[in-house]
Amino acid sequence: MSAHEQYALLVGEIGTGRSEYLYEMPFWEILMTVRGHGRRRRDLWSAVRWSTYHVILSWMGSESMHKNGIYRPADLLKLEWDEDVAMRCGDIPSEEDARAMQAELDAINAALLEKAARQNRAEQ
Repeated sequence: MSAHEQYALLVGEIGTGRSEYLYEMPFWEILMTVRGHGRRRRDLWSAVRWSTYHVILSWMGSESMHKNGIYRPADLLKLEWDEDVAMRCGDIPSEEDARAMQAELDAINAALLEKAARQNRAEQ
């Protein structure tokens, strides 16, 4: 996830303050917030999966579903946390990725500071 995508998610979707994201949040907190946001709707997705499973069960019957390899709701709709994908260490960025994201954030901060300085000079 790029710094621009993180900014859009944290500021635009979650509602984190712009200055808080750009100047106050350490990188680890940004990662944990993004990861936690992805887990917010697990209950809703599980309810959707159960509802879909029971609608199809009532429409097809259990025998037809079993013939098609559907024995449980997870067979019908696989969600990433079924196999604990989100909890694996593999989704944590490497040090190189973290440095690249931090450099991108620093570039965004520098551009915003330069823009603010230009606006201040223009107003004076």
